[in-house]
This record gives sequence, C-alpha cells and structure tokens, in this order.
Amino acid sequence: MKNLLKLIAKNLLLFFALYLSSIAVLKILTLLGASYGRTHKVAFVATLFAMIVLHVYNYQKRIREEKAI
Repeated sequence: MKNLLKLIAKNLLLFFALYLSSIAVLKILTLLGASYGRTHKVAFVATLFAMIVLHVYNYQKRIREEKAI
C-alpha cells in the first residue's frame, strides 16, 4: 500500500510539473504571436501526451535492462 501511495504521489507531482511547464510554453508562444483560445485545454492534452511518452520510455528502458541481466 505504501508503494502504491508513493507511485501515485510521484505521478501527480510529474503531472503538475509538466502541466505548469506546458502553460509556460504556451504563454511564451502567445507572446511571440501564436494564439491559443483554450490555453489550459491545450496544456492539459500536452501534459497527458508527455506523461504517456515518459511512461512508455521508462517501460522500454526497464525491459532493456531486464534483458541485459
């Protein structure tokens, strides 16, 4: 149970960090002239996509390490 809570906390922290960085990037792009009507929705989708990519990468890395052993 303790490991599950640790995993959930880690993923929530990762989600919020990616979400805030996505909003920051969108704000910078807005300053440069790009326009996004729904900044928070775009940031949310970008965050979910980034989390999926990170999890797939970590899974593949773990599989490669197990095969090397």
